[in-house]
Amino acid sequence: MVFRHQIFWAKDTSKTVPVFACWFSGQKTGTPQQCNIDWCIRVRLCSNLLSESGFDESNKSDKIILRSVPFHSWPGRRPKEKFCFVKEKDGFVQAFNACQGKDTRKEFLAKRKAGVKARKDWADSVSENRSKELEDIRKQRSKAIESRLTSLGHGKEIEYLKDLEKTGSLSERRGLILFSDQWEVKQSKPLTDKNWNSIEGTMLEYMQDVKTHRLKKERNELLSARRSLIADEWRSCRSPSNEFQPSLLDIWLWKEMKYFIDLPPSITVTTEMVRDAMTLRLPAFITSWRDERLLEMSCTMG
Repeated sequence: MVFRHQIFWAKDTSKTVPVFACWFSGQKTGTPQQCNIDWCIRVRLCSNLLSESGFDESNKSDKIILRSVPFHSWPGRRPKEKFCFVKEKDGFVQAFNACQGKDTRKEFLAKRKAGVKARKDWADSVSENRSKELEDIRKQRSKAIESRLTSLGHGKEIEYLKDLEKTGSLSERRGLILFSDQWEVKQSKPLTDKNWNSIEGTMLEYMQDVKTHRLKKERNELLSARRSLIADEWRSCRSPSNEFQPSLLDIWLWKEMKYFIDLPPSITVTTEMVRDAMTLRLPAFITSWRDERLLEMSCTMG
């Protein structure tokens, strides 16, 4: 069903849905067409009917039409192309020409603009209210899914996703879809038991991906913290900078320090542990490291 524009103008605005929002429909083709509404030129029209029902601004010559008839661009057409509805144009010009005197015409135009504003405000309010309604449904659905997943033992993953969405950088989020972006979560329909049964498997697989991502991030942060601790101790006890000595990377790769770096997360590596190991074994490591480097240099020089 293709809808043709037949809008009634409202005088009684007390109704929830104004009269000017109603229109008749006429069958043009057997295939339904999506229609666009333009409240200024007062038309609900599909793209196919635009060419036969539209009055192109570039084709008009009457200066009265140029000054008085509202022309608007249309979705899918070039922005500079503007149209009005031929029937509306004819009716508008007839009514405008019937006005006697400049003041009468100004009053006519003022009423016209007020009507346009009322219709547009109503359409905007309907759209805004519907958007809020859908957003509330999405929030309720998200909380319901969170509750189900938490009860299944994925509370840490849910909290991790919340923190990641609030403070995580793009690099930290890489490789992971955020909870609010997950298709099963962001749908604007209530979560029923039947719906949950259909998405439970997908959401549990998603939680496993989140868990892997979380553990990897936690491990990287732990390794970074341990390397930083070792670096601080190395700087406090190393030889003067003008002496030939290992780099920080060499210290991290030294088996005594690598042992601390690779310990399980359940074991806390302390400053005292690192300091004691360096105090006891660092001199011997530096001597061995120098001997190896000098031997490499002598072999290279031939």
